[in-house]
Amino acid sequence: MTVSAREFDAWLDRAGLPTSSTEIGNRLSMRRSTIKAQRVRNRVSEEVVVALARSFNINPLGALSEFELYLGLQNTQPPPTRAELLSQITHTDLFAELLSRNRADMAHLIGAHYEMSPIPHPDGVRAWIDAIDPGSIRTEMSHRSGIATTNLSTMLSDNRLAPELALLASAIAGVSQISGLVVTGLLTTAEASWPSMGRENALRDLDDLDVIDLADQRLKSLRRRVKKKLDARETAHALWETLG
Repeated sequence: MTVSAREFDAWLDRAGLPTSSTEIGNRLSMRRSTIKAQRVRNRVSEEVVVALARSFNINPLGALSEFELYLGLQNTQPPPTRAELLSQITHTDLFAELLSRNRADMAHLIGAHYEMSPIPHPDGVRAWIDAIDPGSIRTEMSHRSGIATTNLSTMLSDNRLAPELALLASAIAGVSQISGLVVTGLLTTAEASWPSMGRENALRDLDDLDVIDLADQRLKSLRRRVKKKLDARETAHALWETLG
């Protein structure tokens, strides 16, 4: 989803920001033609809004809240659920936790230097959808959005989800509207007011068996991604050989 050029121009005016595509492009280190094309097509990306807000020290969440699709987004939202926090933990985080629990020397080393994997992570979107799924979220998302379930599955496999689909998923699951914008990388955890040690605390509250089970899930996802890359590479190689 994108915001209309009319809304974008009105926001620039209200916020006292530069209105020319050249100035905006310079500010964001983007080509003027890219900004201008989005405005002419009446499809300005949310990434442009968020990046421009950040560049002027404007709260990105507040900036988005001024657009029709995101009205009320800055209103009080529930915190991310425990399942959502755990969905944003990678296999690397889990292995570090297991090592820390089982070896005192590793606990000392890792505890002093380890930082949780950044969000978004390579399988974060799919993991988030699975975490918030009340039972048939993919089917319901497909029904409400008009997007075929196969296309939706492809998006999730590619770790992609448009902002409006992230909002839709949140609404279906009854979780914070902001969470999907975090896991897709539009907003940071700080901008969304996620608890600063939320993921760390959620992980440390798991017993050993739960950590191992979660690590098993992440390894299966990692295997799927690696196999997909290898298959694509082999297909490309075979094509080049066929072409000579």
